[in-house]
Amino acid sequence: MLAELDSKIDSWRANLERKGLAELNARINSWAWFLEECDENPVTCKQNYAGDVYARTYLKLLFDLLADRSEIESGQRRTNALDARLRQHFAVGDFVWDESVRKAFPADEFWFLHGLPDF
Repeated sequence: MLAELDSKIDSWRANLERKGLAELNARINSWAWFLEECDENPVTCKQNYAGDVYARTYLKLLFDLLADRSEIESGQRRTNALDARLRQHFAVGDFVWDESVRKAFPADEFWFLHGLPDF
């Protein structure tokens, strides 16, 4: 019985990883487009940040899930470059989402949820 359960969990994880890898570049592109829009319209950037930063949060979760997979290296490099760009224009401040979920997103791991861009 436990062997069967372990097999199902392994299968589930493999499916989840495959879907995560397929989704990774789309999420990175979405985040990159948002940051490009921030360059063009800083006011709209700030207004939409709390909703659009979901893409960056999702990326963090995908990278955590796929940490052992070599296929994520180029995506990590792209995301690191986007993070460096955002950090140049980022003002640390209040948590951007509802306070009730703040504990699930600590500032040391989810720094991009604790402040706003200032392009």
